Amino acid sequence: EYQEPCGESMIRNFQIGQAWMEKNLGRRCRCAWNTDSFGQVNQLPQILKKCGFDSYVFMRDVKVEDDPDTFPSDFIYESPDGSQIVTHWIRPTYVVCESTQDGRLVKIANSHVDKNNGQEDLRRLFMDIEADKESRPDICMIFWGDDLYSLNVNSKEIKQYLIDAAKLRGIELAAEDIVISTPSEYFDELKKYELPVKKSDFGTPKYLQDLRATYVSRIKHKLLNRKAENALLSLEALNAVVGAGGLDLTETWKPVIFNQFHDLMGGSCLDENYLVAVGKYENAIMEADKNKKALLEAGNVEDGNNIIRFNPTQFKRDGLGPFEVKTENIKPQQPMEVVYDSTTDAELAIKIENEFYSIEIDARTGDLL
Repeated sequence: EYQEPCGESMIRNFQIGQAWMEKNLGRRCRCAWNTDSFGQVNQLPQILKKCGFDSYVFMRDVKVEDDPDTFPSDFIYESPDGSQIVTHWIRPTYVVCESTQDGRLVKIANSHVDKNNGQEDLRRLFMDIEADKESRPDICMIFWGDDLYSLNVNSKEIKQYLIDAAKLRGIELAAEDIVISTPSEYFDELKKYELPVKKSDFGTPKYLQDLRATYVSRIKHKLLNRKAENALLSLEALNAVVGAGGLDLTETWKPVIFNQFHDLMGGSCLDENYLVAVGKYENAIMEADKNKKALLEAGNVEDGNNIIRFNPTQFKRDGLGPFEVKTENIKPQQPMEVVYDSTTDAELAIKIENEFYSIEIDARTGDLL
């Protein structure tokens, strides 16, 4: 679980990204793109739908026990709350482009494919075309590009590369069978079909590559990521109650979100990048603590008579036990104690208020309303 950003981190990331898209490009993204992340949380469809996405693409990874050879590339991804989003799993790789080596037809992942090699990459690339048409739509998505790629060919040449590569698998393609399109156009067509529904926390990544070592690489980065997230989540809760939501935390979240880029989070970065990331996390934690202190000092909390206790995580934790409250010189009313613990099943007060603020709590979920 150290590999995956928490839900609030992802929501903040999407909010900032969507706002940037709208400001600079005049529209928001419809398709969420997560091609090289080392795991997918099963609550992702809910988060994506609420952030304005109607489709989703990822590469890493379906579970080996789910049998990747029979797992569909296109399906409806469903989260525990029932939210659904149409999804494409990139079965082969996101790296498909023209080869720079003479006599080669196409580059797939790290293989320069010709009739003598790259057959496994070719098999994955065209598996959806070779699959039983009765069990899936007769359309498939093939990507074109590389990590660092400048397009050196036109659409006609791309089609010919794919036609030639398909022949190596005994598949006959014609130029009119290949449509150059955006992912959203593909999904608009895909939504016409009835797709299987899948519910999973996709990982651990072992099908394309065994990447489990990334879970313990640069461990301080992972520990500080969780510590920074928890510090900001508790600040969010305090800001909502004591600060009435008046504190804008966008800039405080940005360094944490930036550090969650997969090569940083996975630990495959250079030492220089790792040290900079550690510093950003430490600064974010200090900034969160400073803001918490400022909110408490500026709030309507007199003589320590009003107490708010928080457990903003989804995990049970120690340190939330009862404690005594002095009642001398109470102002303006009787002391108020609100206990918020998202993991408890105990009944919570529905409403507590005084002349400064009112707090309503959902007794079923523990959410502050």
